[in-house]
Amino acid sequence: MKRQILSAITYQPNRATLHTHVGLLPRNRRAWASWNHHRLQTDTGQATLTYHLNQLQTISSRTPVLVTLNRDDAIDPELVLARIDYAHPVLDRAAVAAQQPHAGIYAQAARLGLREAPFYTHPARRSLRPSAVRRARC
Repeated sequence: MKRQILSAITYQPNRATLHTHVGLLPRNRRAWASWNHHRLQTDTGQATLTYHLNQLQTISSRTPVLVTLNRDDAIDPELVLARIDYAHPVLDRAAVAAQQPHAGIYAQAARLGLREAPFYTHPARRSLRPSAVRRARC
């Protein structure tokens, strides 16, 4: 079952750039959001957006800390802190259709209060007592 579902999911390469270049945020500072979508004149076929980490992760810095996906060319190289290549899952029709026959399993898991699909639990989580998990949360 897992193999059938997971094999239907394709992955798209994405470049994430950690930087401080505010030129990728809206001109009006009051319009800065946690997620800032970029509408490009030509379609690249990739998601292009800038995450404002100061808002998302409550970073208390006067310098905006940003992560931008797939806009490396628009970022001042002097303001780049790191570049990371990722492969994100594409949840297209094929991926959603592969999950449909198993939707009842996920619904039942939700009713039981399970956070993950019942057929997989990360080994590290299995070894922790619920009280230890609660204490470890930040």
